[in-house]
Amino acid sequence: MQMHQSQPIRSPMLRMLALTGALIAGAMPLGSQAQANPQLPPMTKAEATEYIKDNDIYPIAGNLAGMIMNGRIDDVRATLAVGVDPNEKTVLPHTPIKLATMTCSGKQVPVEDIVTMIRVLAAGGAIVNTPSPDASPMITAAQQCPTPVVKALLALGGDRNARTTQGFTPLSMALIVRNYDAAQALIDSGATISKEAAEKLNQSAQDDKAKALIKKATK
Repeated sequence: MQMHQSQPIRSPMLRMLALTGALIAGAMPLGSQAQANPQLPPMTKAEATEYIKDNDIYPIAGNLAGMIMNGRIDDVRATLAVGVDPNEKTVLPHTPIKLATMTCSGKQVPVEDIVTMIRVLAAGGAIVNTPSPDASPMITAAQQCPTPVVKALLALGGDRNARTTQGFTPLSMALIVRNYDAAQALIDSGATISKEAAEKLNQSAQDDKAKALIKKATK
């Protein structure tokens, strides 16, 4: 299932259902449209217009979610190139870059494509950090994504100090779920944990690797 559409979804309820279906699409085999390339250039408006016509895409902000969740890099590039605002509010509570990090959990979109998607979105103006820490892409990436995604977000200014309402940071999340390579990347970027947090993490640390990272990050 892909979010290509020849006609707009005008009903808010139908659109919400369609986008919810896109989120479930993580269980489906997905294909990449563009080769992973850190320097993938934006499409020109003329190129995007032709691509949209040839591929029967309806370029609106509400359809970005399905494109992102299905790893459709060129669809996103074309949609942004014709002037769609990636930060426009839709029926979904997630930002485009947050949605890109959420695709890590299904492991159906190749990691290199997730990295490229994040870079394409950021280049198109999508916000990297969110006013609500609970919606932070960095928090999701630390929990669910491999190191290249975490590093891509950090390179774009991702907030390594984001804190959920429960007090968890990206680094503490990475340590809790034993995403140790991501934790190392966060520590290398300057992320730290307090002595109080270190004591709590050490109580639940299950191996020497975790304890070594906690010690290295404690300030």
